[in-house]
Amino acid sequence: MKTPNQILIDFMRYKSCAVAFATKNFKDILFTKKDAEDIRKWPNEFVKNVVNEMEAYITDTFLLPITDIELCPYCLKYSLICGNCCYAKNHKFCSNLESTYEKITKEGAICDLPIDFQEILDFAHMEA
Repeated sequence: MKTPNQILIDFMRYKSCAVAFATKNFKDILFTKKDAEDIRKWPNEFVKNVVNEMEAYITDTFLLPITDIELCPYCLKYSLICGNCCYAKNHKFCSNLESTYEKITKEGAICDLPIDFQEILDFAHMEA
C-alpha cells in the first residue's frame, strides 16, 4: 500500500506530465526529483490530510484548471505564505515572471486548460 506521501508525489508527477503534454513544453518541468524529495520529508499525517482535502475537492465529472490552488499541495501546506514554500525555493515564487510556474502558465493559455484531476488522482493511487 502506498504512503500518503507517495500518492501525493505520484499525483504531482502525473500532473506535471499532463501539463507538459498540454503545453508542448518539456523544458520547464512543473515537478522535479527535488520536489519529490521535499514531499517525502513532510509529516505523513499532514500529507494524508492534504490528499484527503484534494480528493474531497475533486469530483468525477468536473474538469478543473491547472492553476487551481486547491490542487496545489504547496499552497495547502504553506497556507499561501510563499516565503516558507519549498516549491518557491526550488522554482522561484509562482508570481515571479522567471518562475517555472509562470513560464508554464504562459504557454498556450494553460490557466484555462481543464485537467481531469480525478483521472490523475486515480493513477496516483494505483500500485505499481
